[in-house]
Amino acid sequence: LSNWGSKIHSEMISLGPSLSDSKMMTSSNKLSVRYKTTVVEKDYESKTLSNWGSKIEEPAVSCRNASPKDLKLLWHSWLWEMMKNRKLMQYSMCPVIAICLSFIFCNSFFFPDGDGCEGTKNPGMCGLEKELSANIGEIRTLMAFILGGFVAGTNTFWRLRRNNYAVLCGRARTLIIQFGALLPRTTNKEEDAESFNRRDTMLRWVVLGYELAVLKGRGQIDSIEGRDHLEFLGLLKDDEWDKLIEGDRHTTVWYWLQSKAADLRAEGVIEELRLMQFINITANMRDTANDLMSRLDRDHSIPYSAIVGCLINLNLVAYTAQKTVQWSIWAHGNPQIWLTPRMWAAVIFFTCYTSLLAMLFDVSHTLYNPFGWRELDIPHNIIGGGIRNLAKKVALGENFPSTMKSGVGTGTIS
Repeated sequence: LSNWGSKIHSEMISLGPSLSDSKMMTSSNKLSVRYKTTVVEKDYESKTLSNWGSKIEEPAVSCRNASPKDLKLLWHSWLWEMMKNRKLMQYSMCPVIAICLSFIFCNSFFFPDGDGCEGTKNPGMCGLEKELSANIGEIRTLMAFILGGFVAGTNTFWRLRRNNYAVLCGRARTLIIQFGALLPRTTNKEEDAESFNRRDTMLRWVVLGYELAVLKGRGQIDSIEGRDHLEFLGLLKDDEWDKLIEGDRHTTVWYWLQSKAADLRAEGVIEELRLMQFINITANMRDTANDLMSRLDRDHSIPYSAIVGCLINLNLVAYTAQKTVQWSIWAHGNPQIWLTPRMWAAVIFFTCYTSLLAMLFDVSHTLYNPFGWRELDIPHNIIGGGIRNLAKKVALGENFPSTMKSGVGTGTIS
């Protein structure tokens, strides 16, 4: 038997591969095994089959139905990832700049009238602080509406892409059971090898098209890594990769399925009604699998993103300048204020505010593509493993109860 369902694995949980995963990371499966997993052994009755279902890997933590403890682990992992990407270092630049500049501007040169801002004293620094505070209020009013819509849109697009993937999985399962139920099946594979190979090939093509659709969402549909991934799963046979049309490899698979169904009708293997059913469900699958990312209608416009980014940067610069002047006024003639809880609270709040404001814009990057390898992304290799398992079992045609036979199980419901 072909082993196109031989690998069910996971991309989830950990920021680095485990020792067992490292041994598996050959040139043909580097794309498939990236993260540490919890492996649950499954002992199947049929020992004559290849080991396509011998290991089902489950995530230790997933963002789906996660407990508060699991969400805490995901949060820590996300912070660690941002530290590796130097994001937290960038976020901390605003308070560092404000503190450094406040040590410079607290010099007596900028306060010719002595300490404080009572009355008309020190109009330069005190007037600047009032002007910056007023300007920040105007910027925040404008930014509240625009940034709120931007973040809401980002989350909506993220959910739409995940929902599209859920629909893709559902239609893949529908396609599998439709082909499995409507194609002629046999219980003796040796006597009717052609019928079995026909079912096996068409169901393998369903899983191939499904995997190619996900690779397109990952931007790897035409890459060497993508081909290695499919070969590792055993989904490619002979010259199939070379015959897939570049850029539309997943669409080519649906074309193969419809053409094969038309050939079966011409050979008298299936009836006209079944042919129409095959064509309709394959067309629906093609529509769903066309482009999981759907950049044409699910991306923010560039001018809109640029305006939001400018507003956030303007607010960060203005707020940093306002805090620089304010802390300079506090510290002039009173350097011990840096040791008081008031100053500590001000610095901590300023750091949290600027970091969260920057994170709100960076969330558009974090949630842009949910088909990657992070804990926040869709655990495709686990879900896809279940679909491959279903297709393999349906291709074998052995999962029927004894009550399927005529004259058996004719009792009434009590």
